[in-house]
Parts: sequence; structure tokens; C-alpha cells
Amino acid sequence: MSQRVMALLELLDGDGVRDRIRQMIVEFGCVTPEDTETLCTSIDRRLRGIRASLHDVCMDGDTSEAEAMLLWICLEMRMEWMRYNSQMQYQTVMQGSADPVLMARGAALSFLLEALDRKLDATQLYTVSRIAEDPQGVALAAVSRTDRLFSVMARASRGGREAVDSLLAAQDKITRASKSGPVQHDLTEAIGTVMQTVGDALRVTSEDFSHALQGVLLRELGHAPVLVLLENVSRQSDAQLPSAVAIGLLRAASTWMAALSATSLQMSADARISAGRPAFVTLAWSLSEEGDQVALQLRDDADGTVSFNANSQDWPIRDLVLHVLQEPGHGSSLRISCQVTTIADYLLLRVGRGEHDALIGVPSQTIMHIEQRDESAVAVGGTTLIDRLDGGAHALVDLGEVLFDSPVEPDGATYVLVRHGEGPNSSIAFRVRGVQGIRRGTMKPVPSALRGAPVRGFVVTGHDITAVLDVASIVQQCGRERGRPETASAVMNCNDQLVLA
Repeated sequence: MSQRVMALLELLDGDGVRDRIRQMIVEFGCVTPEDTETLCTSIDRRLRGIRASLHDVCMDGDTSEAEAMLLWICLEMRMEWMRYNSQMQYQTVMQGSADPVLMARGAALSFLLEALDRKLDATQLYTVSRIAEDPQGVALAAVSRTDRLFSVMARASRGGREAVDSLLAAQDKITRASKSGPVQHDLTEAIGTVMQTVGDALRVTSEDFSHALQGVLLRELGHAPVLVLLENVSRQSDAQLPSAVAIGLLRAASTWMAALSATSLQMSADARISAGRPAFVTLAWSLSEEGDQVALQLRDDADGTVSFNANSQDWPIRDLVLHVLQEPGHGSSLRISCQVTTIADYLLLRVGRGEHDALIGVPSQTIMHIEQRDESAVAVGGTTLIDRLDGGAHALVDLGEVLFDSPVEPDGATYVLVRHGEGPNSSIAFRVRGVQGIRRGTMKPVPSALRGAPVRGFVVTGHDITAVLDVASIVQQCGRERGRPETASAVMNCNDQLVLA
């Protein structure tokens, strides 16, 4: 048995501590003999209870659990003493003096604390002192620290993206001025190295993300009419995200939680209990990373009536796709997915009118297949592209017609198959005049004047500005025109547009 535990047991068994406490109470001079006896009996019972607890966790000479219990015993007494101390101060202010029995109890407890503190090691004593001094601060330390971390990483991430954008602009100028293949290759390699280094340095662990999400909940739902508890149901524990992606997910989650508080927490705790549901609402979340995709899932058991309007103007990334599912009376869910990288490659599609050709970008990660086909590949009144491999069909959209009212001739056109979600029916074929290389960069926000256009953002490289197609908006438009039935599930992109899933 350890020396510290043995010394404490001897203290608890001995008459010395009991005699000293009795003497202290008597010396107060204002505690009646009856109250003195009651206090001493109470303290004796407490000392015996502590001794029994320590003995119960000592087995076959192993006192490791008893060593750990010392911290909880001291913390319990210190918090109780702080309660008595605060009570005595208010009694003194309000009544002119504190209750003598309360003062005697506090003094006895203070004496016991001094004796117990000497049985703690330095780490335990520091822990007890910090928790007792500022329990809320200690409990929220991880959240506060993570908030500061995210604030610093947000600035660093923004600076890193601006630095890479500057390098890409310089690459564009050098490419225009020099036709040297080796120079262009070396510059591309150097920019790639910078992007990789910046990306690796500015990553957020799933643990940090968990603390940050808890902070979002406390700010948005901490004063909600019904208590909301956060539950991590992630299967992955080692996911790491670029800071801009993590911050984007948090911004979207914050908007969702604010809407949850305002529109889907109308049922009181008593009403929930009467309906056979828990008194509190659980907001379960999970974070997953698969290949170049990351997704945050939020699922609650609230009223299932969230009125959600994604406000993405201050989000650091532009490629978030939000899948919303409402089930009135049972709850709702939001799935936020995006590409892992914030500096991406975009395939340039030629879609303008003949001699005044225009280019529009589509994220390269979403491209499934590119091919040239003749008119026989098109069916069902020109709205479907037949898959040459399995005979299946893909919804077809002529981008020239949709964007510029200039249809692309079906015969010999280029067809780009793009993935816009998950599942077997999550692809769409675009008919374009051709493809013209790759453009790399960070997507910039859409100006308010263009919010209605099917554009998700812009990639600026040197003198070139490329609009990035909002595939979700095109899918929505396609579904409306073809009379697709509405469902309770929906997809919302970060331009505040709703798309049927």
C-alpha cells in the first residue's frame, strides 16, 4: 500500500483530527454544546465514509484506484468549502454576521482540506486548485482553445490561399511570356509543392473539430427552449481536414443550428416526455472522409420543422453541397459535403456561340467521363444520353442552349458526364462544343447581382476569369422542366438554391 494512502488512512482512523476539530468548534465560543456534538458526529461519520471508500478500492495491495480517488475526495471538500464560504459572505453582508454553526463547519472543513492537500502530488493539487477556482473555465478550456486555434488557422489559411493565387497569377504571366517547356514544368512543380506544404501544415484533427462544434452548439443552442446535447457518432477518429474546409463546415453547421433553435424546438421538455420522448434533444454528428470528399452529418430528434436558409456569403469555401431531410414530429438531418481541397483543378468547357466561344469550369473531381458522340447517342426527345458501355441512360443538358441560348449540334458534339451527388442516379451529361484544358485556383464568391445565375463562383488566374458551373442549379432546372415529383429530401448548394434530391 502506498505511503500516501496509508498516511491518510491513519489520519482518518486517529483521534487527533477529531479532537482538533472539536477544540476548534469550542473555541468559537458561540456554538451551543448540542450543535457542537451534532457537528462532531457529522464530521466523524464523514471521515469514516471516506475511509470506507478508500478501503473498498484497495485490492491485494493495489492502491492505484485509491491514489486516484484522493483527487476526487479533495475536490469534493474544496467545492463544498467554497459553497459555505460564499454563503457566509452573503450572510455577513445581508445580516451583519454569519451563522456560527456554518462558520464552525467551514472551519472544520478547511482544517481537513489542509490535511488532505498534503497527501496529493503536485499534479493532483494543481488540478484540484484550478477546477475549484474556475470550474466553468476548466470545463470550457478545450472549446476556448479550439476557438483561438481556428481563428489563427483561418487567417493563415486565407493567407496561404492568397499566396497560391499570386503564384498561379505569376505562372500565367510567365507562361504567356515564355514558351519554354522546362520553365513551365519547374514552375508547376514548385507551385504544387507550395500547395502541398501549405495544405499539410494547415489541417484540423477530428478532435479539434469536435471541440469547435461543441462551441458552435453552446453559442447557437446554449439558451434554446429545450436542452440540446451533442453526440459524436463518427466511425472515423483520425480524420484530418484542411482548415478552410473545417471552418466552412462549421459555418454551415452554425447556420443550421440557429435555424434549429428558431424553428424546430417548439415542443417543451414536458410535452416531449408526454409524447414518450426524451426531455432533451440529441444532435448526433459524424464526420467522414472518403477519397477527395468529406462530409459532416447532423441529425436531430427535434420537431422536424427546420426552416433553413443557407447564408454562405462569409463561408471560406464555395463547393459545399447541403442535403436536407425533414421528418415532422421525428427530427431532421443535414449532410454537408464538399471536396477536401480548397485549391482545385477545373476542367474548361467550350459552350459559347461559335466565333465568340466562352469557357465555363467544372470541378475536375466531379468528371466521370468525356467522349465525342454522334446524334444516335441521344434519345427521348434529346433529353437523354445513352451510355455506350451498358446501354443505360443519363439525363442530358445542352449547356450552350441553357447558358447562351445557342444549342450545340448533337452530331459530333462532346459529352461530359459529371457526378453531382451519391447513388446510382447522381450523374448528368452536358453537351458542349469541346474541352479546353485545366485551370487551377481558389473559387471566389458570386457577386450579389449574379446570385440567380447558375454559377457557383469564379476562378481568377492572372488576366483570366472563369465562371464555375453550379451543377446543382442545372439539375434543379432539369428536374422542374421534366416534371420530376417533389420529395421530402432536398439538396441545397451554397448559393442558397434548393435542388430536389
